[in-house]
Amino acid sequence: MKLLMFKVLLLMMTFVSGEVFQNSTGLCESQCKCNSNGKNYNIDCRTKGMINVLANWPEPPKNSNTIIGMFTRNNITNLKAFPPTNLSLVVYFDHCGIAELDTGLMENCIQIKHLDLSYNSIKANQLHSDVFKGPYNNSVYEPIALEHLDLSYNKIHSLEQNLFEHLPNLKYLNLEGNHFRIFDKPSVKSFQNLNQLQQLFFGENRFLYIPEEAMKPLTELIILDLSGNIFDFVPNSLVHLKKLKKLSVDRNPIIEFTDQTFVGLDSLEEISAADLKQMMFIKTNSFMPLKNLRKINLSGMNVTNIEDEAFGDIRHIRELNLSNCNLQSLPVKLVDWSVLNVLDLKKNNFYCECDLFNITTRLSADIKRDKEGPYCHDFKSEKQYEVYSLGSDVCFEQDNILNWSGDGSSSDMRIIRTSLIMLSILLIMSVVVAFWLAYNKLVLYKRNRSYPFASSVMYNPILTNN
Repeated sequence: MKLLMFKVLLLMMTFVSGEVFQNSTGLCESQCKCNSNGKNYNIDCRTKGMINVLANWPEPPKNSNTIIGMFTRNNITNLKAFPPTNLSLVVYFDHCGIAELDTGLMENCIQIKHLDLSYNSIKANQLHSDVFKGPYNNSVYEPIALEHLDLSYNKIHSLEQNLFEHLPNLKYLNLEGNHFRIFDKPSVKSFQNLNQLQQLFFGENRFLYIPEEAMKPLTELIILDLSGNIFDFVPNSLVHLKKLKKLSVDRNPIIEFTDQTFVGLDSLEEISAADLKQMMFIKTNSFMPLKNLRKINLSGMNVTNIEDEAFGDIRHIRELNLSNCNLQSLPVKLVDWSVLNVLDLKKNNFYCECDLFNITTRLSADIKRDKEGPYCHDFKSEKQYEVYSLGSDVCFEQDNILNWSGDGSSSDMRIIRTSLIMLSILLIMSVVVAFWLAYNKLVLYKRNRSYPFASSVMYNPILTNN
């Protein structure tokens, strides 16, 4: 009976300033798990059926400087102001069904550093500057120390123009998986207060265009994720991101890369451009402006060949992913194969050519240890062979085919294949046209044979009676 009474008491709500909060008395003894890890005090209240935030934080050990509160997968539809603390704060309220946000959400804990509100039902009308305001002091609101804000997978389609004015230290902003379609004027203006932002995630929305005014304030941005939108080209406005090191444009309907695509992104070290299903061309010098490029993912494209000079004179790429690209050949000149640490060429349609063999001779032993690596098709035997196990005989066979060529390069093979395809197309078209002409003549002939007045009737006015 006493235990039942204690549980009832534990679930009772405490009224503070007319608002409803979760009673935190005995919280760590019965409902949640609390423990110390160095200077961090962890409060694990995940999946506990809670419907309100705590009235107070459980008392942490004296040597603690950070409270980590985990409230994932509860039923807190209306998120009220957090309880007061002078310690640093990291809180998770993801997957809680939150639809409403209280004003002054963090004014009692201005040292909060990390707030996760992802996978909720928050709409644009709930996000305004008063939600993130600090306590009022001498005619101004004190700034909030927040550095990490996750609003991904909500129902946001726009941002209030002053939304981030109380968050001058924000370094990480995740808006992935929302309902954005355009950068409206308020959203553009909201970015004016993000001059310390280092990581921005805008994936899985419906953006087609990013205005320059939105990118200009982001002078400290290092990581940008634009994957899963509807860009048909890499936005020109990215030229203002002088410190950008990592860019993701996966799963966009981008058609091509040219020598102007990445101009101005001098600091870029890593590109992920996977699953660009509309991509059919990677042109000469496409990546040449990227003098610091170290890692590139081009997997899942619909390209059969890549231009020899696509990377220009870049010779310091360490990781290259060209898997599942429908590639038939690779030029030896593409990159410096000898400096690669990671290479993925699986799931392509390679022909066993001399260029592939020459590439394998330049690869490190660590890469060639992959016995589940890429395969190529041999015309002569009609068999599949491991690319990393090719011998020099593929070059001799190619020389016999191309006795007019001194090097038997894959570019020559591409010329022959292209020529044969063109000749085949012309032959098929000629046959079709010939059949069509013959058919028309036959139809005309049959029509004339069946006409009842086979001979012409001439009219002579002299023989005509008046």
